[in-house]
Amino acid sequence: MKPELEQSSMAYATTKSNRSFNLMHAVYSVLATIGNAMIRPTELRAENARRKIDHLHAQSDAELEARGIRREDIEYRVFSGSYYT
Repeated sequence: MKPELEQSSMAYATTKSNRSFNLMHAVYSVLATIGNAMIRPTELRAENARRKIDHLHAQSDAELEARGIRREDIEYRVFSGSYYT
């Protein structure tokens, strides 16, 4: 009968430590969600800027000239409205 008591107390200790682990996991999940919500808009702006730059670089010099953009100014034109320059 004594071996059963030892197994029972070990199961209780394991259950108790799982509860504290679950609490820490929940706290981590909440903080990770908040962090991702803060970072996502910045990532979207960067992806949008990269698409604009790629689109402008794919145009010929004549097409860029018609828009009033020099090839060396593409990055400046894309980011001039987003960042302090």
